[in-house]
Amino acid sequence: MKDLEDIIKEVGGDGTFQKRLLYVVLSPLFFLLPLSWMSEVFFLNIPAYWCYHPMTQNFNSTELEAWKKCFLIENDDGSYDGCKIPLPNVSDPNIVWNMNISIEILMDGASCPLNKFDTIEGFSNEDVVNTTCQRGWSFDHSEFKRTIPIDQEWVCDDDHDYVADIYTYGSVGSIIGGALFSYIADRFGRRLTFWITTALICLFMTAKTFLSAYFSVYVLFTIVAFACYISTYQLPATLIAEVADTEYRSWTILVSWLMW
Repeated sequence: MKDLEDIIKEVGGDGTFQKRLLYVVLSPLFFLLPLSWMSEVFFLNIPAYWCYHPMTQNFNSTELEAWKKCFLIENDDGSYDGCKIPLPNVSDPNIVWNMNISIEILMDGASCPLNKFDTIEGFSNEDVVNTTCQRGWSFDHSEFKRTIPIDQEWVCDDDHDYVADIYTYGSVGSIIGGALFSYIADRFGRRLTFWITTALICLFMTAKTFLSAYFSVYVLFTIVAFACYISTYQLPATLIAEVADTEYRSWTILVSWLMW
């Protein structure tokens, strides 16, 4: 009795059917699917951020940069601490958040960082403490106008590193889904499993974008979506390899990987 590989070789393991399946059906699929997967990189981008202060509301880019140099904590690498801002320690915090400074003093890069509070009435003798961003954050919009961390202010939380947590949960989902859907495919068929995983990806990737305000729901949907991604690549790649002969099989694997 002949082996399956011998039969495939006899009927043509690198013929029109295999080439059509590889180039017309699977290659576009392997090209498009990662775009959905990698979109997370853009959705979850965290640009540079700093404590918002109302006095910066009408600043242009030059004045804003001077204000950051004057009022924020500068790190050794030239960036600014995004979670703290040094402000006078007064009994009424609203006074601090309503204070203002003249443009002339602000643009004096030499003296402003040292003498800024001496020039503001009522603050010259007050102690300065590092205060949290009580009025929220400003973000650098030079590359991204909106991302989920910008909209939800997923920054400066001691209990969560939101973006890192999401990527971690996504990896967990991939591990679980790789085992689960491989079993389902072997039991009920690869074609059915492929369409199920593809439908789940479309549903949960779309839905979670509109539910980002609910972190737990966003994480749950991420786990489900990422659990399906491995199968959407693995199942079609396995299918084309099974119907190709031994000489053509390595080429199908290479093309599948390159397109992905």
